Amino acid sequence: MTDALKDDEEKTADDKAREVEEGMAKWEEDRDAEEEQADEDDPEKPNFEAMMDVQKEAIRTQREADEEFLTAFAEALVEKGVPVVQNLKTDMSAKFVFVKLLD
Repeated sequence: MTDALKDDEEKTADDKAREVEEGMAKWEEDRDAEEEQADEDDPEKPNFEAMMDVQKEAIRTQREADEEFLTAFAEALVEKGVPVVQNLKTDMSAKFVFVKLLD
């Protein structure tokens, strides 16, 4: 026991500080690993992939509904004699076009 006390007394402040830092680093790593494991085991943790699939399906459904509406709307306009441009492809947004039309 006296050897342990003697060894402890011979350690410099830097040695003691390094030991404390190493101990804290190990403790933080262990704590982080425990927290990560607890997060993985959490039944209430949101499933990102499932949430993305739900949103993709909602967007796909909305787009299909919009396309159906626009097709029906264009057909109604053609029946009334209003000229309609079919399959217009552009990189410009509708907002930009409206601003340019008003200028």
